[in-house]
Amino acid sequence: MFYKVFILIISLLLVSSCSNSNSYPTYEDLEFKDEDTCIYIASDTHYLASSYLDSNRDYDNEKFVSDGRTMNYNNILFDQLIMTVSNNKPDYFIITGDLSYNGAYESHREIASKLKTLLDLGIQPLIIPGNHDRNSLNPRDYSTKEYNIVKDTTIEEFKEIYQEFGYSNAFSYDEETSSYTYITKNYEMLLMLDTTLSRFNYELDYVFVGGQVFSINWLKENLEYAKEHNMKVISFTHHSLITHNEKFTSQYTLDNNLEILSLFKEYGVRINFSGHLHIQDISYSEGIYDICSPSILDYGNRYGIFKIGEKGMQYDSFFIDFPLDSNNTYRNYSFNLFKNKYQSKANFEAKNEKDKQLITDLAARLNTYYFDGSLFLHQELKKEKGYSLLKKTTSNLYFQSIYDSFKKNNHKLVIS
Repeated sequence: MFYKVFILIISLLLVSSCSNSNSYPTYEDLEFKDEDTCIYIASDTHYLASSYLDSNRDYDNEKFVSDGRTMNYNNILFDQLIMTVSNNKPDYFIITGDLSYNGAYESHREIASKLKTLLDLGIQPLIIPGNHDRNSLNPRDYSTKEYNIVKDTTIEEFKEIYQEFGYSNAFSYDEETSSYTYITKNYEMLLMLDTTLSRFNYELDYVFVGGQVFSINWLKENLEYAKEHNMKVISFTHHSLITHNEKFTSQYTLDNNLEILSLFKEYGVRINFSGHLHIQDISYSEGIYDICSPSILDYGNRYGIFKIGEKGMQYDSFFIDFPLDSNNTYRNYSFNLFKNKYQSKANFEAKNEKDKQLITDLAARLNTYYFDGSLFLHQELKKEKGYSLLKKTTSNLYFQSIYDSFKKNNHKLVIS
């Protein structure tokens, strides 16, 4: 895995050396010291307890994984992520919600036990809930064809299970939600914001997907404290602070994102980390960045490394990979699964079957690289006949919305 990450870094550096011909941003690495703050970030791990999966079963064709998530490797991926973090020993490891697949109590208990291994190594895990994590109305066991309902996790149980990962050692805790602030070793403030509507699920018998930031007065008090003590502030939410794609606004972007953006602008908050969309994407608005981390179960199976030092802040995205056999890697398998799932559902209009196949094949790859945040590394797609044919298919507004990603470096951000 580390060899493949090394190759990716080298390729990015080679791309940077030709920056005059690039249409996307390139960055030079900042220098950081060992004592600077280092945070590993992931999202939407959607972990299922090992007893809820059948290791001998092929889940690729199950209805509940129709989006191309690699459910067969659910437990293995999480363990690979934990191993990566433990080997590299950052100061903090943050998951921005949807830790579990469907809020099952046993899933959360297993996650917590794995996070505890990091804590024992001196790495502080910090978590916030996502819309899948608590008060679920349909947590299920997928080890059998019946998909039997199992015990869910209440909000109180969630806090108890993860008490060592932010809730018992917070600087400030919001009683109305499960938001808290955490002060790093170098006196930066981390805003760990609960943006879910889960507490209404039971009462209204409805699983809420969207979200917003509550307890604005509590948030202002913490921002004011940070301002008075000259502290850098980094924010973490499950839902997007900034819209990443106009086709995915409702239930994905915070309902009150404009209010929070205005507040962050007033107090100089430059970066928010989010998840929920399952996409690797960096969006910008009026001096503020929202870095969306994808699900590790979907291609490209990514996590991020974020560093804060005297010279600035830097974010880099890396992927998880491991060999499956002598002829295949997990990343290659994940790519093909994600691409083929889209291709099987796509339906484009074309003047003949050959053109339709060209469009469908190109669109499937375009969509896969888009979710990986790597369209900027695949400019060659624009030279294919399928691309020109797709651009003429004006009825497909989704693809009209992602062409600009060819101009975005979604794997790296440097703020000096």
